[in-house]
Order: sequence, then structure tokens, then C-alpha cells
Amino acid sequence: MKRAPARKQPPASVDLRDLAECVEAFSGKTIVLLGDFVADEFRYGDISRVSREAPVLILKHRETHVLPGGGANATNNLASFGAKVLPVTVVGNDAAGDALFQYRWIGCGRTGAGRASNAVCHEVAGAVGDSRPSRSGAF
Repeated sequence: MKRAPARKQPPASVDLRDLAECVEAFSGKTIVLLGDFVADEFRYGDISRVSREAPVLILKHRETHVLPGGGANATNNLASFGAKVLPVTVVGNDAAGDALFQYRWIGCGRTGAGRASNAVCHEVAGAVGDSRPSRSGAF
């Protein structure tokens, strides 16, 4: 049995004015966000060599950046649109949690972002070396 040739669908178009109106509608709104706050960690450096034991690049570390990920990223994005975001989450009592609490939208005022004494933050690590970005969870 022969398969019918696939029909090409026209590319979907986006009305940028409608999109801008949607983004502007967030300003002044209060949004409760229940989410898993994650610390995305990016390590920058230069590739010094390839490991003898496995096909793994060895990175000579230069610097590390920790950015909000998961629900923390969604909270940050909504706040940048002008929304008042009330996050409901538990943030670990570790270095990654400290980095997340340094962002003004988590650490200030009345929020539902609590610290758990025996919890740790989820970290997603990425390595950037030799001026070519790459993301990997293998740290």
C-alpha cells in the first residue's frame, strides 16, 4: 500500500501586535506561581585537553554563573513583564538556594518562597568552553 504524499502546511504566522498586547496585559497583575525552583549553573572556561579515560573534555575553569531555572525562571520572566509574582516554593538551604535568594523577586517582601533546613536545590550545570556554548547535565 502506497502512502499519500505529505501536504505542505503553510508556516504559522504570529501577529506581533497581538503578542505585544498579551505581554502588556501582565503589567500590574498579581500572579501566584507554584513551581519547582531550579538553579541553572553555567561554567565558563577553556578546553584544556581530552580525558584519557573517556571521551570527555577537560575544562580549565574561568567563572561560574548561577541563573534562575524552572519555576524561578518563569517567576523572573513574569516579573520582567511588570507582574507582581507571588512564588510558592521551597528553596534549598545550600549555595544554590542562596544564589536564588539573591534575586530581588524571591528574597524581598511577602513571598511563599521558604527555606528548608535539610533540602538542597536542584542544579542544572552547563559548560561553555572555547567560545562555543554547549549545555550538559554531566557535572
